Amino acid sequence: MEASAFSPAHITGFFSPYYATGDPLHSGSKGAGYSISKGVTTKVKVEPTKTSKVNVTINGHQQEHPQVSLEVAKQFLSRSKESYNLTIDHKVDVPIGAGLGSSAAAALGLALALNKAMDLHLPLNEAAQIAHRAEVTCGTGLGGVSAEYLGGFEVRTRPGAPGIGEATRLGSCKDYASVTLCLGGLSTRQVLSDQDMRRRLAEAGATLVDRFAQSPSVELFLKFSRQFAEATGLVSPVLKKVLGQTDSAGFVCSMAMIGKTVFTLARHGDVSGLVSIYNKHASREDQIMVADVEERGARLV
Repeated sequence: MEASAFSPAHITGFFSPYYATGDPLHSGSKGAGYSISKGVTTKVKVEPTKTSKVNVTINGHQQEHPQVSLEVAKQFLSRSKESYNLTIDHKVDVPIGAGLGSSAAAALGLALALNKAMDLHLPLNEAAQIAHRAEVTCGTGLGGVSAEYLGGFEVRTRPGAPGIGEATRLGSCKDYASVTLCLGGLSTRQVLSDQDMRRRLAEAGATLVDRFAQSPSVELFLKFSRQFAEATGLVSPVLKKVLGQTDSAGFVCSMAMIGKTVFTLARHGDVSGLVSIYNKHASREDQIMVADVEERGARLV
């Protein structure tokens, strides 16, 4: 039995973390962001066996300790009376660990694909809840699964997994392109495990989310994203240098949460001008990515 699923990558501009004691499904974040047309395609092969085994590759490379994928697989295997050999391949076409939600996309796509291949017939939001639980339990994310499950340009006004939290898709972004410059990664687990940083994120994000939800727009999203990034103290000197140049050119850019990535939503006619600025700071062509906003959420393919 085989199945494949695609989950869009996602950029969060600002957020406020929330942890529900002992309940990962009610933990999560309020926040705002958008999904992009690039992401993670996950293929699974399920074969009956006497003892369950899980094999995971990412872009063709064997993974020794793929924590989130193993957690998702474990949750699905526990729901079956049979034992299976699971072969899982994630094809990731965005930088990993750079604030583009690749971990959530891998977990969510895997959950949808296993639900199909194992013939479990779980409601889609219940399958997505398994991915959310894995992200929270492993410390690799909070709101990415909910955002990628929904798709589009969204605001999350109540924390929690799909079907528990509240997320609203905003207007179409067909006039805009996501333009990013990836200059490295940050450990989401490390950032979110710092209690002082959690407090700063919560204080900086909560009011912005509430204000944004009252009158959402692309312009306000970008403005609040920049305010949030600066308030958290996460913007590195290298990113500050890039942002200074984009400011001078009239672009409102910010830092993707959580990674060393500069992002904005630019009108199509402005993309080339922004890319020319990014080129001054990129050492490789693949550090710059232009993508559409993905209006659809994660799905079987």
